[in-house]
Amino acid sequence: MLFAANLFVGSSRRLVAQLGGRTANDNRDARLINIVDGLCAGYGLSRPQLRIVDDPAPNAITLGRSSRSAVVICTAGLFDLLDRMELEGLISHELAHIKRGDLAAARAATTAVGAIAASLPHGGRLVARLAGRRRETYADLTAVSITRYPPGLVAALEKLDAAPTTRPSGLSTSLARLTGAMWCVPLTEAAPPQPVAGVLGLELRVAALREL
Repeated sequence: MLFAANLFVGSSRRLVAQLGGRTANDNRDARLINIVDGLCAGYGLSRPQLRIVDDPAPNAITLGRSSRSAVVICTAGLFDLLDRMELEGLISHELAHIKRGDLAAARAATTAVGAIAASLPHGGRLVARLAGRRRETYADLTAVSITRYPPGLVAALEKLDAAPTTRPSGLSTSLARLTGAMWCVPLTEAAPPQPVAGVLGLELRVAALREL
């Protein structure tokens, strides 16, 4: 019974549905689609489903069972905050999760402990550990290997770090616990109370990129 509950609560399809948003439109969202198509050519990927959540908090997340069912979700706040090169760096980071196979690990984490993590105060940290401690750092490095322009992602992360919040306002506590570790700027629900070996915070991620 618990296994079935975890599988249901943590399924990537259910999480995407809860996050909501609208499907990107070729005309209305031409800048995003153009960037994604260019990067997908470099990654050797098909264009994933693109969704936009109408929220001013700048952030992005990629979910799915595999590259075939990947969904990249961006908040509207990203497009107000970032210029083209910065947006390209951030979107490249999200596509890196698809290329690296991180979606399978994230899905395994949420379906293994979905119902448990959603109901526990520290559930988000449990999902973060299972999804992979270095996932964001490795995605950063993969992203700039494709764009060949580390300053773009650096500037994007710095702007997100300076934003009043990067947590979309519509997220419930349980949804934040389940998805917190998978956002480009992870949510506080996924953050441990003390530093964890191998996990770089946003400031250290930026510092690492500046060394490239």
